[in-house]
Amino acid sequence: MTRPTVSAVAGLCLALTVFAACPLSAQQVAGKELAYIARLDLGIFFDGEEDYWCLPGVMLRFETGDASLYEREDALAPAIARLAKLLKHRCPSMEELMIVGTVRGEQRPQTVGVAAQDTGWRIEFSDPGEPSG
Repeated sequence: MTRPTVSAVAGLCLALTVFAACPLSAQQVAGKELAYIARLDLGIFFDGEEDYWCLPGVMLRFETGDASLYEREDALAPAIARLAKLLKHRCPSMEELMIVGTVRGEQRPQTVGVAAQDTGWRIEFSDPGEPSG
């Protein structure tokens, strides 16, 4: 298993700090939907300016109505496949990204994770309240 880079961990810590300190309303986090997987009721969003979503260290937001989706790695397989295909065609040089898993209607993240191209974009999730290290 490849370990996350220092920059990814630092970015993840920043993301956790931002999300923990600044709960956002649904209107404030509305971003560009990159993909939607209907059978999972899962949207993949980028909450920034559209031109910047392919930059290194980008953070994507997964949003679902079912919090248990993040507890079952196999349940996310269709999302990972869709994300891998999207990145291959639109951001072929991207090597790593951060993911914040949210539940629709809740202000705090459910989980956070890092995904890397060399692991087939498999997502390593952790609890946002879990200390790193």
